[in-house]
Amino acid sequence: MSGPPPLPGAPGQEQASALAARLARRFEGFSARPYACPAGIWSIGYGATRDGSGHPVTPRTPPVSQSQAETWMEGRLHALAGEILRRKPDLAPRRTAALADFAYNLGLAALLRSHLWAAVLENDFDRASREFGRWVHARSPDKDAETVLPGLVRRRAAEKALFMNRNIS
Repeated sequence: MSGPPPLPGAPGQEQASALAARLARRFEGFSARPYACPAGIWSIGYGATRDGSGHPVTPRTPPVSQSQAETWMEGRLHALAGEILRRKPDLAPRRTAALADFAYNLGLAALLRSHLWAAVLENDFDRASREFGRWVHARSPDKDAETVLPGLVRRRAAEKALFMNRNIS
């Protein structure tokens, strides 16, 4: 890992954020320059929608080094894992990691208002695992309809596998 060590957090937070970073690296990939994702959201590095100063990424955002992008991603995932564990302290690290990656991709607000999160709060992990597959659509900025994105199908399957304590490649 690059960058300064994360601040101390909840039990399992370090392990969860490291597992989540594996997923994020795999599915986000790295881009030094800003790009528009399939939903038209400007991103940079490993899918960051904000730069290191917290400003939204735009086409004019300066390029980022891979090391800096790692630091941003790891910091964000650590924070997301902490937010998840603050709300559900008894959650296992692998489940926390899957949810942190989900929130990294879709936003913490989307996670917290989802049926997935409601099932987690009820400790109904089988039901929660079935909810991952519902989050595979994106609305193209130039189309009214939502489209199933194969990359999101694969990502949600990997998150579900991690959540259910199965090996991920």
